[in-house]
Amino acid sequence: MSTITPFTLSELERFNPIFSGLKTKVLGFQSDSRKVKNGDIFIALKGMTVDGFLYALQAENAGAVCIISDSDFAKTQQDGLSIPVVYDESIQKWLPEAIKLLTNINAKLIGVTGTNGKTSITHYIAQAINLIEKKNDCCVIGTAGNGDIQNLTPSINTTPDILDFYDYVLQYQTDHNYIAVEVSSHGIALNRIKGVDFSVKVFSNITQDHLDFHSDFSEYFQTKSEWFLESNAIKVVNVDDPRLRSLVLKNNSNKILSYGLKLDSDICAKNIEYKEKSIEFDLYIHKQFIGRTDIKLLGEFNLSNVLASIAVLVSLDFNLIEIISILPKLKSVSGRMQIFENTKNLVVVDYAHTPDALEKSLKALRNQTKGQLFCVFGCGGDRDKSKRPKMAKVAEDLADKIFITNDNPRFENPESIIEDIQSGLSLSGLEKTQVILDRKKAIELAISQMQEKDVLLVAGKGHEDYQIIGSKKIDFSDLKVVRQLMQEVSNDTI
Repeated sequence: MSTITPFTLSELERFNPIFSGLKTKVLGFQSDSRKVKNGDIFIALKGMTVDGFLYALQAENAGAVCIISDSDFAKTQQDGLSIPVVYDESIQKWLPEAIKLLTNINAKLIGVTGTNGKTSITHYIAQAINLIEKKNDCCVIGTAGNGDIQNLTPSINTTPDILDFYDYVLQYQTDHNYIAVEVSSHGIALNRIKGVDFSVKVFSNITQDHLDFHSDFSEYFQTKSEWFLESNAIKVVNVDDPRLRSLVLKNNSNKILSYGLKLDSDICAKNIEYKEKSIEFDLYIHKQFIGRTDIKLLGEFNLSNVLASIAVLVSLDFNLIEIISILPKLKSVSGRMQIFENTKNLVVVDYAHTPDALEKSLKALRNQTKGQLFCVFGCGGDRDKSKRPKMAKVAEDLADKIFITNDNPRFENPESIIEDIQSGLSLSGLEKTQVILDRKKAIELAISQMQEKDVLLVAGKGHEDYQIIGSKKIDFSDLKVVRQLMQEVSNDTI
């Protein structure tokens, strides 16, 4: 973490006795040895894939005055280190409180959780605030990158570790009053945003995902729910989701703003018309008709995401007339139902990588399809295996042709992943399915088979510009591949 403010060790003694033994001033904490400066304490976390203590010597050479670690290596491998090393298995419990104590946050933080929609909602919030304020007043932290939405820096995790999180916030709040943050279940469970004071929290939906990390769906839901309900933040919730509606009913509060399409809610859309490339609707806020408007986006789920964003703006006291005036100017988020078209065909690239997300994307496109609907998708390796056959069933039910391919196989056998996916297909489903492990070739084949008025969904990777195969992270982008192929078909491309 970059310098917070100089602080004396006595302020930290209640967290760990090591601080009373150090006779120097400490500038800040760092968990990345490459960022360590003179006077930093290196926090060597054992991590899920990489053990931070392996970089202890590098941190010392960079100027670290002390190393605190929850790695077992800290107990046995201190040779060559001349600075104090402390093993503390509880570090991740007290570190958030220590950082919060020493950090002054001025920006309004907006946290968004849910299985699907986090990236789109945070980006729509940022777009809307920036349009209303006529300046870049809201940035994002999340899956697609961090910073201003026009100039994102790559992110490693959806929700960064707590040291990096505060580093970003301190950096961004110098010229932004609002920061929209994606809050993942991993981020909550691993204390990455523990104790962070959010002004507004959003819960978009809950469906199956990350059961490779959580023991079961109940734990997954509980993890998100506990974070959502804690603190005095204003809470924005999608009451179209039955589980979230139940959550609201059990926790009645005047600080809850509901939104939805199917039920009367605080923020709702009525008289909805789904056009070829837009959605028209009447906007109601607290049962008051605000006006009829439109958004240049595809899919019912995108309308829901926009309503969530509107609810956030309402909770932050933005003017209702200004809110409705900027809605037609909202743009699709990179890799989220992003359209590529020529005079004959439409290809859409989307990040859908769960059964629910794939179903919503295909249903949205089915309404746009006058010919056949094609679908290219795969499933990530070393991740929740139970969703693979479910995604296949969704594709079979909604697509006319299916092309199964690699996603990010990681260290798992790609053929095994394909077999898991195919196990969800019936005989008729298998008959309309082709398997092409090479993702680029799968997309090429799908586009080559398209006839006039056909539509293709390329699902799973969205904005990602890489593919993980084994230990290698190779350059690969669905967006670039589709753009290139569509240009080859026709010069009339968006």
